[in-house]
Amino acid sequence: MCTDLRLLNPRNFRLSVRNLDFDEPMDHWVGFVPDGTTFRSIEPAQNQAQAVSWTTRYDYVSLVSIPAHLAGLPTPFLFDRLPPDLKAVGCDGINEKGLSAAALWDDDADFPDAAGQPADTRLLADFNVVEWLLGNFATVEEVRGALTGSPPIVIWGQVDFFGHSWRPLPFHYAVHDAAGNDFVIEITEKRLTFPEPVASVLANEPRLPWHRQNLSNYANLSFVDPPAERLSGLAIEPLGCGSGLLGLPGDFTPPSRFVRAVFLNLSSANCAGVDTPEKAVAHAFRFAGNVAPPYGLNHTVGCEDYTQWQVVRDHERLKFYVRTYFSIGTQLVDFAQIDFGKLEKPRYVRLADDLGGTAPIQP
Repeated sequence: MCTDLRLLNPRNFRLSVRNLDFDEPMDHWVGFVPDGTTFRSIEPAQNQAQAVSWTTRYDYVSLVSIPAHLAGLPTPFLFDRLPPDLKAVGCDGINEKGLSAAALWDDDADFPDAAGQPADTRLLADFNVVEWLLGNFATVEEVRGALTGSPPIVIWGQVDFFGHSWRPLPFHYAVHDAAGNDFVIEITEKRLTFPEPVASVLANEPRLPWHRQNLSNYANLSFVDPPAERLSGLAIEPLGCGSGLLGLPGDFTPPSRFVRAVFLNLSSANCAGVDTPEKAVAHAFRFAGNVAPPYGLNHTVGCEDYTQWQVVRDHERLKFYVRTYFSIGTQLVDFAQIDFGKLEKPRYVRLADDLGGTAPIQP
């Protein structure tokens, strides 16, 4: 479970924020990927010739988060034995042009089968999508053009390799660019759909159009406290500041987080006090915390779902801030401090999880 939004603010600081929530221990890595890196999508054995392959046009950083023992394969397998051109498996990141991409869990995703696709169709595995976007595109319009153009691209899920069957990871995707544009990619009824963004917010299932309709249940809410009323001679006054939002959902289900994130983000559009980039980053982290399940609160069968990391992406200044759950500090990737030209191949650095202060992340 996750939440993503692009921060609305009167100073038009180009920031977006995302929580990654998951219900089992994960290993987290920051990947530094230079332009000119060659990748290919994991492909089904019967359709190898249709798999998307690409050489990155842009430098980017990605966050790679993998359950510690996914399908019996610990993370070192990924970095020690998986061929380099199959390692484009990040779930979040930002590139040198300020384009970000994020994969968020979506149990309503309905993937097409790879088998039987027309010969000119290019196949892109679901967990390769984020790095394909980061490596190839600078703007939302470029992404839209690639996904709606020719030859057609099919995002699919089931993967069988190294003797293991990897079921589709049910994702949908949020894309933001440096100009402040948003783009949502969902796989609905076995085809790509691009629903209109809603207040620059994305959460999890149901599909985004459902969340848009669900907002009608909260049309009575207001950022302004209601005035005192007199009903049949009885004076009724609001009980404390915030009464205008009485009824705003406070649980951590996807619909409730979505509604809460929308109201938070719409309120930010008039926050004149957020008048520096640094204040905007802090403001974004506050929003992320408001929709972040704390450790120990959300219990699933044998697991605990909680926010394992939060990122704030500065699309203009090209800074990528990361906070992990058990850290009180913030880690920072600053593109101005990274010489991607010295990297002959991608470098992966394990994300610290017990940081006491602020620290840069370097390749």
